[in-house]
Amino acid sequence: IPRFVVTPENRTAKVGEEVILDCEAEGNPSPTVSWEREDGQQIVPTTRFYLTGNQLHIKDAKESDSGLYICVAENSVGSAETVASVEIQSLANPPHLIIEPYDLEALQGATIELPCMGDGDPPPQVKWKKDGRTIISTDRFRIALSGSLHIANITILDSGRYECSITNE
Repeated sequence: IPRFVVTPENRTAKVGEEVILDCEAEGNPSPTVSWEREDGQQIVPTTRFYLTGNQLHIKDAKESDSGLYICVAENSVGSAETVASVEIQSLANPPHLIIEPYDLEALQGATIELPCMGDGDPPPQVKWKKDGRTIISTDRFRIALSGSLHIANITILDSGRYECSITNE
């Protein structure tokens, strides 16, 4: 009867990622390995589901790929099965802006705040650019936890186009 030397591990991945399940069996005679879904449907290779050796690859994972995957090892003496769970998670809430920056005029020497606030799951990070160049926090330029950009002691050199962007991973 076939015996597993490598069993697939439960996997969690995000939508769009690749999932790889390993399964190796030995026996006499040498067993063949195949994969099934929990409903008993054998997995047929496609552009998204394919095998390299006994590894099952799920490319560009979708939420509908979540579930149990069964590795079946068979030879003329018998068969054995082992199961792994796959969970595909979507980004529950892609990042989006709640408060966007707006045009602003300021007097030289003043301190201003350019608002930018995002929301998402996981919470997004805010990045600021001036005229296409990334802004790093300094004594005069400070990015608040809320995402707003504070500029102290404004000069004519601070004129330009300010952009905020948000991302979450």
